[in-house]
Amino acid sequence: MASAELQRLWKLARIDTGLVEIRKRAGVLDVGQKIQAEIQQLETLLAEVGGEAHALHAEQRDLELRQKTIEDKLQKFSKEMYGGKLASSREIENMEREIESLKRQRDREDERLLELFELVPPAQAKAKKIEDRIADAKTRLAARKKQAVLDKTALEQEFARLTAARPEAVKGISPILLAKYEGLRQKSGGIAMVEVNGSSCGGCGTNIAERTLQALREDKLATCEACHRILYFTTGAI
Repeated sequence: MASAELQRLWKLARIDTGLVEIRKRAGVLDVGQKIQAEIQQLETLLAEVGGEAHALHAEQRDLELRQKTIEDKLQKFSKEMYGGKLASSREIENMEREIESLKRQRDREDERLLELFELVPPAQAKAKKIEDRIADAKTRLAARKKQAVLDKTALEQEFARLTAARPEAVKGISPILLAKYEGLRQKSGGIAMVEVNGSSCGGCGTNIAERTLQALREDKLATCEACHRILYFTTGAI
């Protein structure tokens, strides 16, 4: 069993270790970074797929308008030809040539329109699927951010609780031992005291020398030869 002073120091060390862990968890708090990256990738994909769908649909609308314009012209020319408005055979020939030209144009555009009728719906459906995925990702992102706020609040509360408990934990520890502990804490990432796991250091995992283990059994202050942290053990640990 460790001495009463080492037990008090261990209590302080557990507080400090908790503070270190909270800082680490706060530093990697998930606020939806992966989901945000997913959204950005989907939006890039949507710009490409949606742009293609929009271009095809725009082409379809333009052709439909042009087809209507052609049909209007054909009806107008037909009325002029058969309504007796053309006085000469030359005018009739010119009109017939114009009608044939319009019909050829209409036929060509009809073929393209048929293609577009096949292309537009799948392209729009593909874009819609991506839009739905973006909407779903944004919903998940909002939920993740909301949870992150709760997680952050919980960490802050635990950090405040441990910080408030620290002054009381320092009491009863000799100034010399406390100074040694604080010096190690500054050099060891905030964790200056670790528990012995079997015959290994709980901080760096290094096997502890037998002479050090014996010192611990004799209730003496001992440190890890590798990471230099103060070692702590409970009955039956070594």
